[in-house]
Amino acid sequence: MKKILIPLPFEQWGGLHEMVLTIHGDLVKKGFLLIPLVPKNSRFIHNRFRSKKIRIIKANLTRPRKSFNIFLNIKFVFLILRDVLLIGRIVKKENIKIVQVSGIQNFHYLIAAKIYKCRLVTQIHSDALPILFRQILSPLTILLSDVIMINGKYIQKKFYLIQEYTKKNKKILFYPGIDTSKFTFSDNQRLLSKKFLKIPKNNIVIGTIGNQVTAKAHERIIDIIQSFKFLNKINFIILGGSIHSNAKYYKDKVIKPAEKLGLFKNNKLQIIDAKSKINKYLPAFDIFILTSKYEGIPIALIEAMASGNPVVTTNVGSINEVVKNYSNGFIGKNKDFNLTFFKNSLTKLINNKTLKNKIANNNKKLVRINFTIEKLVDKHLKAYHISTLKN
Repeated sequence: MKKILIPLPFEQWGGLHEMVLTIHGDLVKKGFLLIPLVPKNSRFIHNRFRSKKIRIIKANLTRPRKSFNIFLNIKFVFLILRDVLLIGRIVKKENIKIVQVSGIQNFHYLIAAKIYKCRLVTQIHSDALPILFRQILSPLTILLSDVIMINGKYIQKKFYLIQEYTKKNKKILFYPGIDTSKFTFSDNQRLLSKKFLKIPKNNIVIGTIGNQVTAKAHERIIDIIQSFKFLNKINFIILGGSIHSNAKYYKDKVIKPAEKLGLFKNNKLQIIDAKSKINKYLPAFDIFILTSKYEGIPIALIEAMASGNPVVTTNVGSINEVVKNYSNGFIGKNKDFNLTFFKNSLTKLINNKTLKNKIANNNKKLVRINFTIEKLVDKHLKAYHISTLKN
Protein backbone atom coordinates (compact mmCIF):
# COMPACT_ATOMS: atom_id res chain seq x y z
CA MET A 1 0.00 0.00 0.00
CA LYS A 2 1.54 3.31 -1.11
CA LYS A 3 0.97 6.11 1.40
CA ILE A 4 0.10 9.60 0.16
CA LEU A 5 0.46 12.52 2.55
CA ILE A 6 -1.97 15.39 1.89
CA PRO A 7 -1.27 18.60 3.88
CA LEU A 8 -4.58 20.38 4.55
CA PRO A 9 -3.68 23.30 6.86
CA PHE A 10 -7.20 24.78 6.82
CA GLU A 11 -9.16 25.14 10.05
CA GLN A 12 -12.60 24.68 8.45
CA TRP A 13 -13.98 21.85 6.33
CA GLY A 14 -14.04 22.65 2.61
CA GLY A 15 -13.94 21.26 -0.91
CA LEU A 16 -10.42 19.84 -0.58
CA HIS A 17 -11.44 17.78 2.46
CA GLU A 18 -14.60 16.65 0.69
CA MET A 19 -12.58 15.45 -2.31
CA VAL A 20 -10.34 13.29 -0.09
CA LEU A 21 -13.41 11.90 1.66
CA THR A 22 -15.02 11.09 -1.69
CA ILE A 23 -12.14 9.25 -3.37
CA HIS A 24 -10.39 7.63 -0.39
CA GLY A 25 -12.26 4.29 -0.39
CA ASP A 26 -11.81 3.64 -4.10
CA LEU A 27 -8.11 4.54 -4.00
CA VAL A 28 -7.47 2.16 -1.10
CA LYS A 29 -8.82 -0.65 -3.29
CA LYS A 30 -6.21 0.33 -5.88
CA GLY A 31 -3.34 0.31 -3.39
CA PHE A 32 -3.10 4.00 -2.44
CA LEU A 33 -3.74 5.20 1.13
CA LEU A 34 -4.53 8.90 1.53
CA ILE A 35 -3.39 10.42 4.84
CA PRO A 36 -4.66 13.97 5.47
CA LEU A 37 -2.40 16.20 7.57
CA VAL A 38 -4.78 18.49 9.46
CA PRO A 39 -4.67 21.12 12.25
CA LYS A 40 -4.60 19.79 15.82
CA ASN A 41 -7.65 21.67 17.12
CA SER A 42 -10.05 21.13 14.20
CA ARG A 43 -12.20 18.52 15.91
CA PHE A 44 -14.93 18.52 13.32
CA ILE A 45 -12.40 17.71 10.59
CA HIS A 46 -10.92 14.94 12.74
CA ASN A 47 -14.31 13.40 13.43
CA ARG A 48 -15.51 13.71 9.85
CA PHE A 49 -12.52 11.82 8.47
CA ARG A 50 -12.59 9.25 11.25
CA SER A 51 -16.29 8.58 10.62
CA LYS A 52 -15.21 7.24 7.23
CA LYS A 53 -12.26 5.35 8.76
CA ILE A 54 -9.72 7.69 7.21
CA ARG A 55 -6.55 7.91 9.25
CA ILE A 56 -5.32 11.45 9.91
CA ILE A 57 -2.13 13.01 11.24
CA LYS A 58 -2.48 16.16 13.35
CA ALA A 59 0.01 19.01 12.93
CA ASN A 60 -0.29 22.79 12.76
CA LEU A 61 1.28 23.85 9.49
CA THR A 62 1.52 27.46 8.39
CA ARG A 63 0.51 28.85 5.02
CA PRO A 64 0.65 32.23 3.28
CA ARG A 65 -2.46 34.33 3.86
CA LYS A 66 -4.30 36.74 1.59
CA SER A 67 -4.72 39.14 4.49
CA PHE A 68 -4.04 42.74 5.47
CA ASN A 69 -2.65 41.37 8.73
CA ILE A 70 1.05 41.46 7.89
CA PHE A 71 1.87 39.59 11.11
CA LEU A 72 0.31 36.41 9.70
CA ASN A 73 2.66 36.39 6.72
CA ILE A 74 5.71 37.34 8.79
CA LYS A 75 4.89 34.37 11.00
CA PHE A 76 4.58 32.19 7.90
CA VAL A 77 8.07 33.16 6.68
CA PHE A 78 9.67 32.43 10.05
CA LEU A 79 7.99 29.01 10.28
CA ILE A 80 8.80 27.72 6.79
CA LEU A 81 11.85 25.76 7.94
CA ARG A 82 9.92 24.31 10.89
CA ASP A 83 7.20 23.05 8.54
CA VAL A 84 9.70 21.51 6.12
CA LEU A 85 11.35 19.60 8.98
CA LEU A 86 7.95 18.58 10.40
CA ILE A 87 6.85 17.14 7.06
CA GLY A 88 10.22 15.41 6.79
CA ARG A 89 9.76 13.66 10.14
CA ILE A 90 6.32 12.44 9.09
CA VAL A 91 7.63 11.23 5.72
CA LYS A 92 10.35 9.18 7.40
CA LYS A 93 8.18 7.80 10.18
CA GLU A 94 5.28 6.83 7.91
CA ASN A 95 7.33 5.78 4.87
CA ILE A 96 5.40 8.23 2.68
CA LYS A 97 5.82 7.65 -1.07
CA ILE A 98 3.88 10.61 -2.50
CA VAL A 99 3.08 14.08 -1.19
CA GLN A 100 0.00 15.74 -2.71
CA VAL A 101 -0.01 19.51 -2.32
CA SER A 102 -2.96 21.83 -2.97
CA GLY A 103 -1.89 25.24 -4.28
CA ILE A 104 1.53 26.36 -5.47
CA GLN A 105 1.48 29.13 -2.84
CA ASN A 106 2.34 26.32 -0.41
CA PHE A 107 5.75 26.06 -2.03
CA HIS A 108 7.42 24.97 1.21
CA TYR A 109 5.41 21.73 1.10
CA LEU A 110 6.71 21.15 -2.44
CA ILE A 111 10.28 21.73 -1.28
CA ALA A 112 9.80 19.37 1.68
CA ALA A 113 8.56 16.60 -0.61
CA LYS A 114 11.67 16.78 -2.78
CA ILE A 115 14.15 17.19 0.07
CA TYR A 116 12.83 13.99 1.60
CA LYS A 117 12.74 12.17 -1.76
CA CYS A 118 8.99 11.76 -2.16
CA ARG A 119 7.18 11.90 -5.44
CA LEU A 120 5.21 15.14 -5.73
CA VAL A 121 1.69 15.65 -7.10
CA THR A 122 0.78 19.34 -7.14
CA GLN A 123 -2.86 20.39 -7.53
CA ILE A 124 -4.04 23.82 -8.66
CA HIS A 125 -7.67 24.44 -7.72
CA SER A 126 -8.30 28.12 -8.48
CA ASP A 127 -6.87 31.37 -9.81
CA ALA A 128 -6.98 33.10 -6.41
CA LEU A 129 -3.19 33.48 -6.35
CA PRO A 130 -2.21 36.96 -7.65
CA ILE A 131 -0.57 36.94 -11.08
CA LEU A 132 2.82 38.12 -9.80
CA PHE A 133 3.07 35.13 -7.45
CA ARG A 134 1.87 32.78 -10.20
CA GLN A 135 4.78 33.94 -12.35
CA ILE A 136 7.30 33.68 -9.50
CA LEU A 137 6.21 30.27 -8.21
CA SER A 138 5.36 28.50 -11.48
CA PRO A 139 8.99 27.73 -12.49
CA LEU A 140 9.65 26.17 -9.06
CA THR A 141 6.44 24.14 -9.38
CA ILE A 142 7.40 22.87 -12.83
CA LEU A 143 10.89 21.95 -11.61
CA LEU A 144 9.81 20.07 -8.48
CA SER A 145 6.50 18.44 -9.45
CA ASP A 146 6.29 14.96 -10.93
CA VAL A 147 2.68 15.66 -11.94
CA ILE A 148 0.58 18.84 -11.93
CA MET A 149 -3.20 18.45 -11.70
CA ILE A 150 -5.26 21.47 -12.75
CA ASN A 151 -8.93 22.16 -12.08
CA GLY A 152 -10.15 22.95 -15.59
CA LYS A 153 -8.92 24.57 -18.81
CA TYR A 154 -9.51 28.15 -17.70
CA ILE A 155 -7.39 27.73 -14.58
CA GLN A 156 -4.69 26.20 -16.74
CA LYS A 157 -4.64 29.31 -18.93
CA LYS A 158 -4.23 31.50 -15.85
CA PHE A 159 -1.02 29.64 -15.02
CA TYR A 160 0.56 30.35 -18.40
CA LEU A 161 4.07 29.12 -17.60
CA ILE A 162 2.75 25.83 -16.29
CA GLN A 163 0.52 25.46 -19.31
CA GLU A 164 3.36 26.10 -21.77
CA TYR A 165 6.35 24.50 -20.10
CA THR A 166 5.06 21.44 -18.27
CA LYS A 167 5.48 18.24 -20.27
CA LYS A 168 2.16 17.10 -21.67
CA ASN A 169 2.33 13.69 -19.99
CA LYS A 170 2.89 15.33 -16.58
CA LYS A 171 -0.11 17.65 -16.74
CA ILE A 172 -3.62 16.42 -15.92
CA LEU A 173 -6.90 18.34 -16.08
CA PHE A 174 -9.44 17.19 -13.50
CA TYR A 175 -12.95 18.09 -12.39
CA PRO A 176 -14.97 17.45 -9.21
CA GLY A 177 -16.74 14.15 -8.78
CA ILE A 178 -19.63 13.30 -6.47
CA ASP A 179 -21.96 10.45 -5.54
CA THR A 180 -25.09 11.66 -7.31
CA SER A 181 -27.32 9.29 -5.33
CA LYS A 182 -26.73 11.47 -2.25
CA PHE A 183 -28.17 14.50 -4.06
CA THR A 184 -31.36 13.02 -5.48
CA PHE A 185 -34.14 14.52 -3.38
CA SER A 186 -37.85 13.70 -3.41
CA ASP A 187 -40.58 16.33 -3.28
CA ASN A 188 -41.27 15.24 0.29
CA GLN A 189 -37.64 15.79 1.28
CA ARG A 190 -37.79 19.28 -0.18
CA LEU A 191 -40.95 20.12 1.77
CA LEU A 192 -39.50 18.74 5.00
CA SER A 193 -36.30 20.74 4.53
CA LYS A 194 -38.25 23.97 4.09
CA LYS A 195 -40.36 23.12 7.11
CA PHE A 196 -37.22 22.51 9.18
CA LEU A 197 -35.93 25.96 8.11
CA LYS A 198 -39.34 27.49 8.97
CA ILE A 199 -39.87 28.61 5.40
CA PRO A 200 -43.36 28.40 3.79
CA LYS A 201 -43.51 25.59 1.24
CA ASN A 202 -44.44 27.90 -1.65
CA ASN A 203 -41.60 30.36 -1.04
CA ILE A 204 -38.60 30.41 -3.36
CA VAL A 205 -35.33 29.56 -1.61
CA ILE A 206 -32.15 30.98 -3.11
CA GLY A 207 -29.05 29.55 -1.51
CA THR A 208 -25.31 29.18 -1.63
CA ILE A 209 -22.71 26.91 -0.02
CA GLY A 210 -19.30 28.26 0.92
CA ASN A 211 -17.26 29.12 3.98
CA GLN A 212 -17.35 32.64 5.40
CA VAL A 213 -14.29 33.97 3.57
CA THR A 214 -13.55 36.96 1.37
CA ALA A 215 -13.23 34.81 -1.77
CA LYS A 216 -16.92 33.79 -1.57
CA ALA A 217 -17.99 37.48 -1.35
CA HIS A 218 -21.22 36.89 0.57
CA GLU A 219 -21.63 40.64 1.00
CA ARG A 220 -22.83 40.56 -2.60
CA ILE A 221 -25.75 38.40 -1.48
CA ILE A 222 -26.85 41.23 0.82
CA ASP A 223 -27.02 43.47 -2.26
CA ILE A 224 -29.03 40.83 -4.13
CA ILE A 225 -31.50 40.54 -1.26
CA GLN A 226 -31.98 44.31 -1.21
CA SER A 227 -32.73 44.24 -4.92
CA PHE A 228 -35.65 41.88 -4.13
CA LYS A 229 -36.83 43.79 -1.06
CA PHE A 230 -40.40 44.16 -2.31
CA LEU A 231 -40.84 40.43 -2.95
CA ASN A 232 -41.91 38.72 0.26
CA LYS A 233 -41.91 35.10 -0.89
CA ILE A 234 -38.16 34.76 -1.39
CA ASN A 235 -35.79 33.43 1.26
CA PHE A 236 -32.00 33.28 1.17
CA ILE A 237 -29.71 30.69 2.77
CA ILE A 238 -25.93 30.76 3.20
CA LEU A 239 -24.41 27.44 4.28
CA GLY A 240 -20.82 27.85 5.45
CA GLY A 241 -18.54 27.75 8.44
CA SER A 242 -16.69 30.62 10.08
CA ILE A 243 -12.94 31.04 9.55
CA HIS A 244 -11.06 32.77 12.35
CA SER A 245 -8.81 34.81 10.02
CA ASN A 246 -11.87 36.10 8.13
CA ALA A 247 -14.20 36.57 11.11
CA LYS A 248 -13.85 40.36 11.36
CA TYR A 249 -14.38 40.84 7.63
CA TYR A 250 -17.50 38.68 7.71
CA LYS A 251 -18.98 40.42 10.71
CA ASP A 252 -18.38 43.89 9.27
CA LYS A 253 -19.36 43.19 5.65
CA VAL A 254 -22.10 40.57 5.97
CA ILE A 255 -23.51 40.13 9.48
CA LYS A 256 -23.80 43.79 10.53
CA PRO A 257 -25.34 45.02 7.23
CA ALA A 258 -27.81 42.12 7.34
CA GLU A 259 -28.78 42.96 10.92
CA LYS A 260 -29.16 46.65 10.07
CA LEU A 261 -31.52 45.78 7.22
CA GLY A 262 -33.50 43.37 9.40
CA LEU A 263 -32.76 40.42 7.11
CA PHE A 264 -32.61 37.87 9.91
CA LYS A 265 -36.22 38.63 10.84
CA ASN A 266 -38.79 36.16 9.48
CA ASN A 267 -35.92 34.07 8.07
CA LYS A 268 -35.42 36.36 5.09
CA LEU A 269 -31.77 35.38 5.40
CA GLN A 270 -30.31 32.47 7.32
CA ILE A 271 -26.57 31.88 7.74
CA ILE A 272 -25.92 28.33 8.91
CA ASP A 273 -22.76 26.37 9.64
CA ALA A 274 -24.12 23.12 8.22
CA LYS A 275 -20.93 21.11 8.90
CA SER A 276 -21.61 17.58 7.62
CA LYS A 277 -25.36 18.13 7.31
CA ILE A 278 -25.48 19.91 3.95
CA ASN A 279 -28.09 17.40 2.77
CA LYS A 280 -30.39 18.49 5.56
CA TYR A 281 -30.64 21.97 4.04
CA LEU A 282 -29.85 21.60 0.33
CA PRO A 283 -33.23 20.01 -0.53
CA ALA A 284 -34.88 23.34 0.39
CA PHE A 285 -32.95 25.18 -2.33
CA ASP A 286 -34.80 26.15 -5.50
CA ILE A 287 -31.95 28.14 -7.07
CA PHE A 288 -28.22 28.09 -6.33
CA ILE A 289 -26.14 31.29 -6.49
CA LEU A 290 -22.40 31.75 -6.46
CA THR A 291 -21.01 35.25 -5.93
CA SER A 292 -17.35 34.26 -5.62
CA LYS A 293 -14.34 36.33 -6.65
CA TYR A 294 -12.21 33.22 -7.21
CA GLU A 295 -12.96 29.55 -7.83
CA GLY A 296 -11.88 26.51 -9.76
CA ILE A 297 -14.96 24.37 -10.20
CA PRO A 298 -16.37 24.11 -6.66
CA ILE A 299 -17.80 20.82 -5.46
CA ALA A 300 -20.73 22.75 -3.96
CA LEU A 301 -21.72 23.89 -7.45
CA ILE A 302 -21.76 20.31 -8.73
CA GLU A 303 -23.74 19.11 -5.70
CA ALA A 304 -26.33 21.83 -6.24
CA MET A 305 -26.64 20.96 -9.93
CA ALA A 306 -27.02 17.26 -9.10
CA SER A 307 -29.92 18.14 -6.80
CA GLY A 308 -31.70 19.93 -9.66
CA ASN A 309 -30.81 23.54 -8.94
CA PRO A 310 -30.40 26.09 -11.73
CA VAL A 311 -27.24 28.13 -11.14
CA VAL A 312 -26.64 31.88 -11.25
CA THR A 313 -22.94 32.63 -10.92
CA THR A 314 -20.10 35.03 -11.48
CA ASN A 315 -17.79 34.03 -14.33
CA VAL A 316 -14.80 32.92 -12.27
CA GLY A 317 -12.37 30.02 -12.42
CA SER A 318 -13.38 27.20 -14.76
CA ILE A 319 -17.11 27.54 -14.05
CA ASN A 320 -17.77 28.63 -17.64
CA GLU A 321 -16.78 25.09 -18.68
CA VAL A 322 -19.81 23.83 -16.75
CA VAL A 323 -22.47 26.56 -16.74
CA LYS A 324 -23.97 27.80 -20.01
CA ASN A 325 -26.72 30.41 -20.20
CA TYR A 326 -30.23 28.96 -20.48
CA SER A 327 -28.82 25.41 -20.33
CA ASN A 328 -27.52 25.11 -16.75
CA GLY A 329 -28.56 28.50 -15.42
CA PHE A 330 -26.91 31.87 -15.98
CA ILE A 331 -23.27 32.97 -15.86
CA GLY A 332 -22.03 36.55 -15.99
CA LYS A 333 -20.03 37.92 -18.91
CA ASN A 334 -16.94 38.62 -16.84
CA LYS A 335 -15.39 38.15 -13.41
CA ASP A 336 -16.83 41.35 -11.95
CA PHE A 337 -20.04 41.23 -9.93
CA ASN A 338 -23.03 42.65 -11.79
CA LEU A 339 -26.06 43.13 -9.55
CA THR A 340 -28.40 43.76 -12.49
CA PHE A 341 -27.32 40.47 -14.09
CA PHE A 342 -28.04 38.55 -10.88
CA LYS A 343 -31.42 40.20 -10.34
CA ASN A 344 -32.54 39.69 -13.95
CA SER A 345 -31.33 36.08 -14.07
CA LEU A 346 -33.00 35.17 -10.80
CA THR A 347 -36.21 36.87 -11.91
CA LYS A 348 -36.27 34.77 -15.11
CA LEU A 349 -35.94 31.56 -13.11
CA ILE A 350 -38.53 32.60 -10.52
CA ASN A 351 -41.11 33.63 -13.13
CA ASN A 352 -40.53 30.89 -15.72
CA LYS A 353 -41.19 27.49 -14.20
CA THR A 354 -40.78 25.72 -17.56
CA LEU A 355 -37.28 27.16 -17.98
CA LYS A 356 -36.39 26.31 -14.38
CA ASN A 357 -37.51 22.69 -14.79
CA LYS A 358 -35.65 22.32 -18.09
CA ILE A 359 -32.45 23.56 -16.50
CA ALA A 360 -32.96 21.30 -13.46
CA ASN A 361 -33.16 18.24 -15.70
CA ASN A 362 -30.14 19.34 -17.74
CA ASN A 363 -28.06 19.73 -14.60
CA LYS A 364 -28.97 16.33 -13.18
CA LYS A 365 -28.05 14.68 -16.47
CA LEU A 366 -24.80 16.63 -16.89
CA VAL A 367 -23.53 15.69 -13.43
CA ARG A 368 -24.40 12.01 -13.88
CA ILE A 369 -22.33 11.92 -17.08
CA ASN A 370 -19.36 14.22 -16.43
CA PHE A 371 -18.82 14.62 -12.69
CA THR A 372 -18.69 11.12 -11.26
CA ILE A 373 -16.51 9.72 -8.50
CA GLU A 374 -15.15 7.18 -10.98
CA LYS A 375 -13.75 9.89 -13.25
CA LEU A 376 -12.19 11.77 -10.34
CA VAL A 377 -10.60 8.58 -9.00
CA ASP A 378 -9.23 7.72 -12.46
CA LYS A 379 -7.55 11.14 -12.71
CA HIS A 380 -5.87 10.65 -9.35
CA LEU A 381 -4.78 7.12 -10.20
CA LYS A 382 -3.25 8.41 -13.42
CA ALA A 383 -1.38 11.11 -11.49
CA TYR A 384 -0.07 8.64 -8.90
CA HIS A 385 1.06 6.12 -11.51
CA ILE A 386 2.84 8.78 -13.58
CA SER A 387 4.48 10.26 -10.49
CA THR A 388 5.95 6.93 -9.47
CA LEU A 389 7.46 6.15 -12.87
CA LYS A 390 11.22 6.48 -12.94
CA ASN A 391 12.41 9.48 -14.95
